Amino acid sequence: MVPGAAADRNHRGWRHRDPVSRAEVEKIVALRTRELERANQELLHSQKMRALGTLAAGIAHDFNSILSIIKGSAQIIETNLDDPEKIRTRVDRIKTMVEQGSGIVKAMLGFSRAGKEEKLCDVNQLVSEMKRLLGDQFQHEVALRLEPGAPVGHIRGLGELIQQMLLNLILNAADAMGGHGQIVLRTGRLERAPSNLVLAPAAQPPLIYISVQDHGSGIAPEVLPRIFEPFFTTKAFSTRHGTGLGLSMVYEIAKEMGYGLMVESTQGKGSTFTILIPAAGESEN
Repeated sequence: MVPGAAADRNHRGWRHRDPVSRAEVEKIVALRTRELERANQELLHSQKMRALGTLAAGIAHDFNSILSIIKGSAQIIETNLDDPEKIRTRVDRIKTMVEQGSGIVKAMLGFSRAGKEEKLCDVNQLVSEMKRLLGDQFQHEVALRLEPGAPVGHIRGLGELIQQMLLNLILNAADAMGGHGQIVLRTGRLERAPSNLVLAPAAQPPLIYISVQDHGSGIAPEVLPRIFEPFFTTKAFSTRHGTGLGLSMVYEIAKEMGYGLMVESTQGKGSTFTILIPAAGESEN
């Protein structure tokens, strides 16, 4: 007898004696399918909750920035009650920041609905208003220099959201320089999209750009691909900075509004973040 033949016959006999019917196979497959569907639903729910948590944290981050400016303005009013001009300036700033908050709420209620409320905006004017929004207290430590291009035209969008993106980029730049130094804001017009984009704009050129340049420590090449991830930060955590949400909110707003993003950075020299926005049609300028 060939070795193993008996065992082989026994094995074949066992399979013959205990066949698995087609109905049983279908039952097992159906059970496994239901288990997979349930696991997939749980995974989707977990992902949705995680995304919701990230969004909520991002909104809290942006509102914290707004409230910091409002608080600073209120403190200046409190110590200058006999100076009507200073009071008027700070009250105007508070009103503007409240409008910023309202713009964020509109966006979070649904970008598609907010998109219907887009207005024609002068980019140079939006950028020039950043000095007033940030106030003297911020600019006492960080110099904000504006270099607007020749009239670059208009864009159609939500001015509050663009300024919120700029606020996050400016605060990030200030952090990169340790709270001291000069930040340069530039505007211009491009007839051709750059090749090194982090995020491509939804529309074809012409594009209007707004760049925020710092002279900080720069970003390490191995870190650069992760800077727009929620909660990713190389800074120590604090209630104002280092949460890892400012840049992620910039990215999410840009993506939802169809804007482009570009980052250029050299270690030891600084970084430049650029927002690219589709220009309004010639008939609208």
